[in-house]
Amino acid sequence: GVKGYESSAWFGLFAPAGTPPAVIDKLQVETARALQTPDLRKQLAEQGLTPVGSSSAEFAAHIQKEIAKYTQIAQTSGVKAD
Repeated sequence: GVKGYESSAWFGLFAPAGTPPAVIDKLQVETARALQTPDLRKQLAEQGLTPVGSSSAEFAAHIQKEIAKYTQIAQTSGVKAD
């Protein structure tokens, strides 16, 4: 392990580059809506998951933060890609 870092699993939806913003917005709105339904929330909770339903911008920021974190972990630990 590398001291000072925390790891957690997360899931998100991605779309191909060039997907129209209106389509991305619709997917985000409908996904966030689905994540608020009691049945889905219950199913996710039973698996130990907490739904977020963030905006596309928030998710992009999260991904960038994760990339920076794991880049730093790789550099700190000396891990090399094969």
